[in-house]
Amino acid sequence: MVSAQRAKAEDVLKPLPEMTVRDYEAAGDQYRQQGEMAMAFLQYNKALRLAPDDLSVRYKKGRLFLQKGLITDAIQSFEGIIKQHETYALAHAGLGEAYFRIPSLKKAEQSCRRATELDETLWYAYNCLGMIYDRQKRFQEAIFAYQSATQLQPQQDILLNNIGLSYYAQGKYENALDAFHKALSLENKNTKIYNNLGVILSKLGRYEEALAIFAKGGDQAQAHNNLGVMYLADGHYQEAISSFEKAIAIHPTYYEKASQNLTLARRALATSSKGHSTK
Repeated sequence: MVSAQRAKAEDVLKPLPEMTVRDYEAAGDQYRQQGEMAMAFLQYNKALRLAPDDLSVRYKKGRLFLQKGLITDAIQSFEGIIKQHETYALAHAGLGEAYFRIPSLKKAEQSCRRATELDETLWYAYNCLGMIYDRQKRFQEAIFAYQSATQLQPQQDILLNNIGLSYYAQGKYENALDAFHKALSLENKNTKIYNNLGVILSKLGRYEEALAIFAKGGDQAQAHNNLGVMYLADGHYQEAISSFEKAIAIHPTYYEKASQNLTLARRALATSSKGHSTK
């Protein structure tokens, strides 16, 4: 009995095994998923002290730079990987995203294209290409790029959302409507998609439906404010004023934005009325 207790105590007092590169990487991954970026950096740096050339950890550190908006650091990180390992597709994809953020669209396209040449399964590289083409108004190519991404990741709601935004930019509202509905069938808690769908419904003149959808993407005050913005953009100034007044009535202290929009709508209505009276 005594010997067993002694053996157990000795086991407890034994020093823990030293952490490996993979241990530090796994710890960094966990912190990153929890949104604790500083701790993730710390763990990745510990891993790199053990293995300075580890591609996986270097890439993940570059992604952290991107997440924190440290674009120059991200570019340097990804370019450093590519300089030593030109065929590392993930680094090309990360570099493309970094250049897109600047934005340096030509370099972004080159990097993302190289990534897809090296690895045809990198759906996020195709997604980045789609965003690049949208920015350049190369809409047909954008849709094709997004569709390539959805074939690889059919459950990614963000891809269908981006398809919807691309159709919206082209004025193809029915196509956009279909894409946003499909996106919400995959993820029904994404407020951005609800708001995008509300915009499309407004563009189609389906304002009551738009109000209900805007409410799902926020609260009633936000919904009336958003609908008012759409009325204002479409030149329906009286309806816009009514919507902004409802937003303020629901949430008077919160809705400074609605008050500003109400002022804009009243000015627009007054200007419009003056224009009609001088004809």
